[in-house]
Amino acid sequence: MTARLRLRRRQRLGAAAVTAALKATGAKRTDRFRMSTRRSTLPYGRLATIVPKRFVKLAVERNRIRRLIREAFRLQQQRFCECDVVIRLIAPVKEQAVTLTEIEALLLKGGHG
Repeated sequence: MTARLRLRRRQRLGAAAVTAALKATGAKRTDRFRMSTRRSTLPYGRLATIVPKRFVKLAVERNRIRRLIREAFRLQQQRFCECDVVIRLIAPVKEQAVTLTEIEALLLKGGHG
């Protein structure tokens, strides 16, 4: 039987950790996302998402993007052990919707495992 991959509350980054991760060098990018990573002392990966209202007007759509990011991270969390990850939307979402595949591609660029 395989272990269930879940994201737990402790895997959320606090404000100080988000700031530190954003200041870290070597961020990975796609057309619409930027991923900053920073090593941590914890044995598990932690995640924060930033989806600005100026890029996605509808709250429903912002929440959908956050859910997609969390799901992609959940599926690949073994690659991010001892790592804090901040994924930020950096460009407006227009006609083409954000997909899980797009986010997974970003995570594959920056995995540490």
